[in-house]
Amino acid sequence: MSTLVDYIRWMGNFDFEKLPFSDPDAVILTLISYMDLTRLFRERNSIYVRDLKKLFERNRPAVKIVGTEESTRRVVEAAAKSRRFGDLRITDYVDILEDDPPLQFAAMTFRDGRRFAFIAYRGTDTAIAGWKEDFMISFTKTKSQELALSYAEKVIEYGPDWYLGGHSKGSNSALYAACLLPEEQWLDVRKVYLLDGPGFCPEVMDVNLIRRVEPKATCIIPEFSIVGKIFEPEIENTRIVKSSQDAVMQHAPDSWLIDHGDLMTVTKNAEGSVWLNGLVNDWIRDLPLSERPQMVDELFAVFEKAGAKDLSDLKPDTIADAVIELRHLSGTTKKNLTALPKKILMDDAELNLPKGGFLDRLKSSELLLALLLIVLGVGVFFISNSILEIVSLVVVISVTVFEIILLIRKLIKRKGRFEGLRERVIITIILLALIAVLLIKEQAMFFLGSIIFGVLFLVLAFVISDHGLKKTESRFHQVLSVIESILCLIYGFSFLLIPSATVPTYAISISIALASDGLARLIYLFVRWLKRRNG
Repeated sequence: MSTLVDYIRWMGNFDFEKLPFSDPDAVILTLISYMDLTRLFRERNSIYVRDLKKLFERNRPAVKIVGTEESTRRVVEAAAKSRRFGDLRITDYVDILEDDPPLQFAAMTFRDGRRFAFIAYRGTDTAIAGWKEDFMISFTKTKSQELALSYAEKVIEYGPDWYLGGHSKGSNSALYAACLLPEEQWLDVRKVYLLDGPGFCPEVMDVNLIRRVEPKATCIIPEFSIVGKIFEPEIENTRIVKSSQDAVMQHAPDSWLIDHGDLMTVTKNAEGSVWLNGLVNDWIRDLPLSERPQMVDELFAVFEKAGAKDLSDLKPDTIADAVIELRHLSGTTKKNLTALPKKILMDDAELNLPKGGFLDRLKSSELLLALLLIVLGVGVFFISNSILEIVSLVVVISVTVFEIILLIRKLIKRKGRFEGLRERVIITIILLALIAVLLIKEQAMFFLGSIIFGVLFLVLAFVISDHGLKKTESRFHQVLSVIESILCLIYGFSFLLIPSATVPTYAISISIALASDGLARLIYLFVRWLKRRNG
């Protein structure tokens, strides 16, 4: 498999006069746009790509790309050392980051004398503000889009052939600028490169604007494309490329492969990509437009309150703070956020659970809850390794049966055709294999059972803190909820970490805590009943 670095080594001695501008060149220039060039432009209005070599000689440069920084650095370093890219002049460098309102915008122009010029818009970097702005395209025009247009209007001049391009969010910026660029400047644009980026939300932008751009546009997406399929723009010249990475990591353009001096292409997207994109697009379509701003604001307020302004700030303590802040999300936002994982797990299955059942009665009956806690406390007292193993096996078998029923239901709908069901089949096979592993592999059932119990306690800690700490609750319930949340956190992490020999000891302590909790609730109910009786 040949990479972009190989392409630079092969073509690096040929300038653009001998070897005309091509699709791999556009990918490489958009990758260079992820470089933080602020220091180089403090005292100069322009630099050459070859000047980037100095950054690599002195220290590791700041590469503002998520997940593939080292790989991007290798591509940029190879380009800086080549004649083909090294002689390109970089001008009009802009890099803006603001928190309120959220704005992350960066662009630069590559010039090859008077022959051509390429405007590269940077995609989403590691700033949290940029990620929030990405979500905002689902309900409004963003400041980045407006800056992308004004940048192109300012830079494009008569003379060279002009190219516009960007990756991910940068692709959306390039598309927006191309759609609204004044006609006299649009005539000077030769091609627009859209690299795995989202299109326009139809409720926000007139998607018919893309018709103007389509004849000059080249859309490049990986085999497993997710971002590029969100509000996917209808571009006839769409190339699907092979990648050295798997699944969502194919979004990184430095992973795209080369075949005989051009991008290595395939005829269709991976089935998993098609399946997942269908679910994501359904989820977005089902979100009411009026609820999208609230969801985005509340979600990113979680990061703000946890003190995270950049992905590099997401350390264990920050993540823990963010998880705690999730309990402040409104019911509407929780419903919308959980709708996507529910779609992925359940697909189009509909579960019509009866209303007014046990869970509803449990919520409304404090007495029933107190008695249940006491019963659970007594039951947990007898937990052993064998109980954990049985629980894990029952859970996996139940999920497997559900998946098999779902698969059969879909096959009936499709009259026995497996087309589009590859992922469901794989999930079912994995679950069946997991059952076999649990039955054969020593300690496997205990390991899975401890994970299940650990996760259940951690979820329970979140649920208790979410409901029990409301201002409408009594002081007794608030204090009790704090104690219960702390205990659930301790027990959750304990189940995830404890060795099998210590399970009975932890079971005894959990049993005492649950029974004591239930007993405290019973005493509280009895005291409250006495007060009411006495008037």
